[in-house]
Formats: sequence, C-alpha cells, structure tokens
Amino acid sequence: MIMATSGDKNYYKLLKRFESNIFKMFGQYPIIYDMGLTGSQKKSLKSEIRRMDTDFDFSGLSDEGFINATHKPLCILDALKKSDTSCLFMDADILFTRKVEKGDFDLDSFDIAVTPRHEDERYELLFANGLINSGTLFFNNNAKVYGFIESWILECSKGNMSDQLCLSNLLSKDKNEMFTKDQLRLDGINVKLLDASKYNDVSLSTGLILHYKGAARSIMTKMRYTTDYYLLKYDVRLRSITSVFFRYLIKMNQIFNKN
Repeated sequence: MIMATSGDKNYYKLLKRFESNIFKMFGQYPIIYDMGLTGSQKKSLKSEIRRMDTDFDFSGLSDEGFINATHKPLCILDALKKSDTSCLFMDADILFTRKVEKGDFDLDSFDIAVTPRHEDERYELLFANGLINSGTLFFNNNAKVYGFIESWILECSKGNMSDQLCLSNLLSKDKNEMFTKDQLRLDGINVKLLDASKYNDVSLSTGLILHYKGAARSIMTKMRYTTDYYLLKYDVRLRSITSVFFRYLIKMNQIFNKN
C-alpha cells in the first residue's frame, strides 16, 4: 500500500510534518503531489515529489463555498497507474497515532473505502458539501477502480463543485444509507464505509487517523495539531493525556460562547 497527499506552498509546514509522521509510523515516506511548491520547499522534503498540472481551479471555492480540491482524483489515478499496489490518499492535515495496515481496514473484498461524515460533522451546512469526508480515501488497484475514478474526474468537470461533493454524489445521496450501512455496491464496485471515529477523526479524540480540519486557518486547531505532532513524534502516550486537556478547553469555550 502506498500513501500519498498533495499541497502547495501554503501547506509546506503541514507536508513536512505529514511525511515525518508517516515515516515514524510506517518507516517509509509518502508520495507528495506538488500543486505549487517552491523549489527550496521541494528540495527540503524527503518524499517523492510529483508535479500535477490541472486545468481545474483546485484552490478556489465551489458554489457551495468549500475548497474545490478537484485535483485529488487526478493524483489518485496517477498514483495507482504508476504502481502495482493500492493507494491510501489523505489530506496533509492528518496525523497517525499508530501504524495502520491494510488489514486494519478489512479491505480484501473491497475496491474503495471512504469515511462517511463523523458524527460531529452531521449537520446541514456541511451536508451541502457531501455526506462523506474525503480526508481519508482508499483505492485498490484494478481496472474497475480506474473507471470509477475517471467518472469522478468527469463529475468534477461538470460544474463548480468540490472533489468531495462530486465523490459523495457518485456514492450516495441517501443519509440513511450512508450513515447506517458499512458497505455499498455500485455498478460492480464494492465500497467500504469506514468508521470515521477511527480513520478520519475530526473530533481529535480516539482515532487512529486524526484529521485537523482547518489547521492552516484556525489558531486553536493549529495549536492542537502542532502539540499533537510533537507528542506523537517523541512519546505517543503523552498525546492521550493532553487530548483530555484540549477537550476540556473546547468544552469551556463552547459554554462561554453560549453565555
């Protein structure tokens, strides 16, 4: 299984920490798709850097007001076609708390795996950008998957929609189906619906894969991300202790704002 992500010069610090976290947990570096890194930034990264040029406005906002990121399916298809194994593609603002094997996902009989939105994200404002969170995506390497990703790319070209909404629409628009089932079957494609609390944990509590949404923009999230990065780098056990402290701060902040 190869691991990959993408980013431009504004995501450089996240990319540096992403590759460090991956190396610590897996003993290998990921593939980083260059969407606009500077020359010096690329030289300082230890991962394999692949330039991805696209006509999509991947860094702009969709009609729903979310970042497009429509380069993502192009990167995933490239990663698969240049390899003979599966691909785990992630946003750069994630951290692993331990090594995760392909077997952990229970994906032997599945072609694709996605995470339906975490319970903390299940409200109408975010549903406008789909029923999944595309921060963690798994794709097996076969012709059926290639065809599905090409359909995803085509969907991204039809209008000003994010990669996430396009993928979500291809999978299912049924909330009950997405949030109660653990798998889908679409035109011969077997889709695993992973537990977001483990594999795309935006609550930053007990996940194996933690997703620090907005770490590049939110001061609080950036502070928590930076703290967790160093704790996971030097002593994974300490991270469990500090997560309790951060949850307390968030709770107090919510109470204060209500008052």
